[in-house]
Amino acid sequence: MLWSPPSSAPLAAHAPRTTLLLAALLYLLLPAAVVLFYFLPWPLVVAVLAGAAVWLARRTAGGRWCWPGALLAGSWPLLVLAAAIVWLSGAMPPFGENLDWHKHYAIFNALSQQAWPPRVVTADGIATLRYSLAYYVVPAAAVKLLGSAVLPSAIFAWTTLGLYLALVLAFGGTRRPVAHSFLLGGVFLLFSGADLLGGLYTGTWPGLTGHLEWWWAPFGSISSIVTNLIWTPQHALAGLLATFLVLRYPQQLLGHAGVLGAAVAVWSPFAAIGLLPVLLWAVFTSGWRRLLTVSNLLVAPGLLLMAALFLTRESAGIPAAWLANLPGYTVTGWLVFVVLEFGALAGALWLARPQQALLIGLQAGFLLALSLFHVGITNDLLMRASIPALGVLAWLAAQAVAQAPRSWRQAPLAVLLVAGLATPLGELLRAPITPRMEHRQQIEVGELLRHNPQFTAQYAAGNRPLAQMAATPVLALDQLHFTEFGAARFDHARRQVASEGYTDAALISNPIVLAPGFYRLDATFDGDVASATPARHAAHISMHARYALVRITTSSLAGRHVQAAWYSNGQPFQLSFGLGGWSQGKGAVRLTALTISAIDTGPP
Repeated sequence: MLWSPPSSAPLAAHAPRTTLLLAALLYLLLPAAVVLFYFLPWPLVVAVLAGAAVWLARRTAGGRWCWPGALLAGSWPLLVLAAAIVWLSGAMPPFGENLDWHKHYAIFNALSQQAWPPRVVTADGIATLRYSLAYYVVPAAAVKLLGSAVLPSAIFAWTTLGLYLALVLAFGGTRRPVAHSFLLGGVFLLFSGADLLGGLYTGTWPGLTGHLEWWWAPFGSISSIVTNLIWTPQHALAGLLATFLVLRYPQQLLGHAGVLGAAVAVWSPFAAIGLLPVLLWAVFTSGWRRLLTVSNLLVAPGLLLMAALFLTRESAGIPAAWLANLPGYTVTGWLVFVVLEFGALAGALWLARPQQALLIGLQAGFLLALSLFHVGITNDLLMRASIPALGVLAWLAAQAVAQAPRSWRQAPLAVLLVAGLATPLGELLRAPITPRMEHRQQIEVGELLRHNPQFTAQYAAGNRPLAQMAATPVLALDQLHFTEFGAARFDHARRQVASEGYTDAALISNPIVLAPGFYRLDATFDGDVASATPARHAAHISMHARYALVRITTSSLAGRHVQAAWYSNGQPFQLSFGLGGWSQGKGAVRLTALTISAIDTGPP
């Protein structure tokens, strides 16, 4: 046989099967529908389409709902594994978060602190948040209802539920030996390409807790299962859940393929692209006529159109190129990447499970096609659209190790799985040694975009320049008093910071409290400054100990006017200005004028 569809026998009882299918579909669809409801101007249309999709899916699933305990009794080891991975991601203390959680907290804060759709500050104005938001809305809604203290628990519970559903879809919910369940889930979660060998090949060994997967930089990486879950759960959960929904219930899900695709696209457009080879497999094995349903022909087109309108609004500017056109590309390097990241694993899986040749071939072929393109600042297409295919290969590997009779045909796969352990183990070992982020409630999307405008097309739409928005002054310079920070000559009367040597020193204002809303700062400086590092700034005005509002690099500051905007969540903050600021500078900088104004952002 060229293929062998996964049996739904592990969920023999019809009620648990119905519960699992609908629970996973609702986990993906309902948050996506909430995003489209609030972020598009046709909420009633979205509500009708989403309601029809749920009703049709319920009819297709048939059977009765069952209590969650019926599933949990046979699958609790998978829940333990899911909770452990999510805990190690830094969602809950004491483990630390990686750098991507700076972005996650910024989005959670925007959604939980503002009315929907929230606004974000860009490099030169204010725009509407537009991102893959479905993952974020449920924890953010919990914060709106229960307060900011519940955010870590809400993130932990929501992410654990999604990963648990994906694992149960992959491996079933019937009772089996506990060790067997842990082996299946463990092999799946620790699945990775041989990044250690890639690093040795290129001579880029960053240490076990470094980023092993970027040995082929700047062309991109194919992230391991654990890496995707810890760094980008919004992409990973959608890709894995949808993939195993189709693998577990190909006949039922083909009838709702369009609805599933629309929901996943709002979670992650890259993951939606990655579903294509799994859907092709379902068509090949179950027949294309199963696509001809009311859901696909009448409901899905509307949801797909809504998702496309949301995702493509002012999305121009995202870079794209053929990989071969990038500087430094070599055919040899590309071949080594293909072999070490997925080619050898696909070959070993075909040797161990030849009955799944079609499924393996479709995933490997898709990954090969992805490796020819570079889309996004860090080749997000390769990293995130590969999640479904990687999940399928990991699922087959877990079955080959845990379920198949031992034979020589499994030996190459076992060697490659051991060679790939460095990446997931490094990711997990980093969590206990990484400090937790401070001031999580004060992180803004604007902080990311202000000094990285190349990401604006990915995070925002409908930008309005600050000059076009009315502003009302609420605070002036003479209402502030300052204290000293760092080593320099401070002149409080002139509000000046000076130093002959390079330093990081500032005058820090008294605590300021502003009502929730958007504010603009206008300031004027005099002086002359120089940076210790040519690529860094010499002076600044900042949200003290949080981030720089303005980085000043010019040497002469005579009458230099600067402007910046931010969102206040109503909590106290302090302004600081001076030399350096997360860098070092020398010379003299004097603050001659400062005004903070409330911005009237107008309608979305």
